[in-house]
Amino acid sequence: MKLINDKVKIVYATRDLFSIVIVLKMLLEEEQFRAFYTEIIESINKLEKKLKTISIDNVLYKMGFPKNHKRLLKL
Repeated sequence: MKLINDKVKIVYATRDLFSIVIVLKMLLEEEQFRAFYTEIIESINKLEKKLKTISIDNVLYKMGFPKNHKRLLKL
């Protein structure tokens, strides 16, 4: 992560799950990607219900998912 002006953060995401999701969005047919991404979201929702000591937001952050990941993937 690179900090610019102590406020703006630029993340160079190349080794995380979200980077793979973005690549698959470009490679898969829209229907295939939608099915794939739906499964990921369902898995995240199941995981969130099981978490006790860490928030799902922290888990998603560690996997490279930005807070607005659902909106970004609709592009």
